[in-house]
Amino acid sequence: MEFYRGKLAENLVQELQKQGVKIELEDFMNHTGFKAKPLKMELDGKVILEIPPNSQGISTLQMISALYEECLDRYSFNDERILAWAEPIERIYNFRDINVGDPSYMDLDLNHYKSFSSLSKKS
Repeated sequence: MEFYRGKLAENLVQELQKQGVKIELEDFMNHTGFKAKPLKMELDGKVILEIPPNSQGISTLQMISALYEECLDRYSFNDERILAWAEPIERIYNFRDINVGDPSYMDLDLNHYKSFSSLSKKS
């Protein structure tokens, strides 16, 4: 538990406070973790696991899915590839910003939104 107590925690709190974050050492010390079932996606014969919210793991799965669904790997590493990624990234981050947050307050079952194709054009 060195991360939440001790010198490392003290240094983190001091640095965050310097940056204007309203946090105290007690915030770290009172933190408790929880076990969460990972988000799972099978793609191209591989199983991909990601951490569910409050992480952005769902966005990672959607981006990997977009890579396959939109054949984005066909582009060289150039301007064309960046432009090809722009629309999927915008839809994925828009979905994240609207729907993903503290799991205590989320009603959405993210298992229905792991693929890029599951996002509507308006997501």
